[in-house]
Amino acid sequence: MTKLSLTSVLNEAFQFGVGRFWTIIRCVLLPYVILIVGIAIIAASLIDFQAIMDMAQGGLAEPDDIGGFLDLVFRTNFWLTVFILYLASLVLMLPLMGGMTSLYRLVGLGEEPGGWFNLRFDGPMWRLVIASIIFTAIQYVLTAIGFGIAYVLNPQAVEGIGEMIAVFHNLDFETGALGYEPDPSAIGALFGFFFLGWLITLLLSIAILTRLAPFMAATACENRLMLISSWSMTKGNFWPILGAYILMILGFIVLQIVYGLLTLVIQMIVAVVSLGLLTVAYNIVDFAVNMALAAFMLGVQIAFAASIYRKLWLERGDGETGAGGLEV
Repeated sequence: MTKLSLTSVLNEAFQFGVGRFWTIIRCVLLPYVILIVGIAIIAASLIDFQAIMDMAQGGLAEPDDIGGFLDLVFRTNFWLTVFILYLASLVLMLPLMGGMTSLYRLVGLGEEPGGWFNLRFDGPMWRLVIASIIFTAIQYVLTAIGFGIAYVLNPQAVEGIGEMIAVFHNLDFETGALGYEPDPSAIGALFGFFFLGWLITLLLSIAILTRLAPFMAATACENRLMLISSWSMTKGNFWPILGAYILMILGFIVLQIVYGLLTLVIQMIVAVVSLGLLTVAYNIVDFAVNMALAAFMLGVQIAFAASIYRKLWLERGDGETGAGGLEV
């Protein structure tokens, strides 16, 4: 059984994020553009701008409730609009899955992505898509189990749901007056249910998903789904993986705090100067930096999982390509 070094995984992940930053950009920039532009075009096509203008000019009566307002703003029923946007986002995510596949294979197998920009729709990419679906399904199952256990321990939460519905039905949104006296114990049981459900789900997720940390990376690199193999390869390394994951998240939090403080200082300077052109330039730079940070953190997370896969699988000769796969 191979013992994983916490520091080696973290060092490799963050060094990859810094040292191969432009490779990360090459792999995810075009997919991100396709995703953002595609969603923007579809969302704009679903919004009824004429109805919004007519309502603003008084030519169209404003609906009495939020449901009627949403149905008026969109060309289709609100929930159908949400479904269309959700489905479109899943389809438009496919190019990004291809970019992630290239990064997984770069760290795991040493396979350099070619070209200025990277788009792939080959076998490894589709296996990664299937692995993502499986991983998401596992998360939903764990959530269902967590809240199921919470309900068994706290069945009074159902009464709390009824109380909250009654509160909203009797609430006067104009005056803020509440024409209903809710049962405090039922409301408390509802909040306790949610707290306990999320707590149990978190503990289950830590226990299960930590053992499946290399699943996505391994599936992108191997010629098969690596669900069971990922569970077996992490045997005896639960705590190093969990510790490394926690430190990685803490590193991201520190990075965000530092950038947030720096942004706050710059915003104060821009506000004092009060120059319109400077404000526009700042907003453009701020957007670009945020996108760069997102790409960096994505690259670190990909390298984190791929490094675990390579160290616990390929370097001990269990992969289909064997240890020689490192030189592909």
